[in-house]
Amino acid sequence: MKRLTKSADLVVREVDQETVILNTKTGFIHVLNPTGTVVWKLLDEIDTPEAIIAAMTGLYDQSDVSEIEADVSGIISDMISQGILSEN
Repeated sequence: MKRLTKSADLVVREVDQETVILNTKTGFIHVLNPTGTVVWKLLDEIDTPEAIIAAMTGLYDQSDVSEIEADVSGIISDMISQGILSEN
């Protein structure tokens, strides 16, 4: 099972329901929408994609787990490709 880790090279600020992340290593700024912000906050306590999906399913009380799984997987993939999250 892969574990997710936030990059150490980040400056993070929350603005309204979005999260603004500056990757000081690359100089790029990333803005997470409200769903991405929830995933980002969950990563403080949960470190596997499966656990994030389970938590999001509970938060949104959705029976369509496949839709949540697709959304969360996409968000995590984007974070990894942007260098703000890594898989170990």
